[in-house]
Amino acid sequence: MNGHILDAVDNYNPEQDVILLLESGMRVSFFYLKNLPITPPECYQRVKQAWSEFQLSANYQYQTKPDKHLINLFKEKHNADF
Repeated sequence: MNGHILDAVDNYNPEQDVILLLESGMRVSFFYLKNLPITPPECYQRVKQAWSEFQLSANYQYQTKPDKHLINLFKEKHNADF
């Protein structure tokens, strides 16, 4: 049942590919990303160089409710209804 996951982990190239195993409660999702537009090491270097852009400001306030305006924009753009 999990043979394909073990095979992917054994054979993936960390210089070219990314493997993600995400767990949420009783659900697990496995992603094997190949043929990426940039390599994982290059991505790491880019994020590292721009790390300050990812830092939250001191006055950042966490928004607990989704912004209805942003949800409506998303729905319009993607013809989604949820």
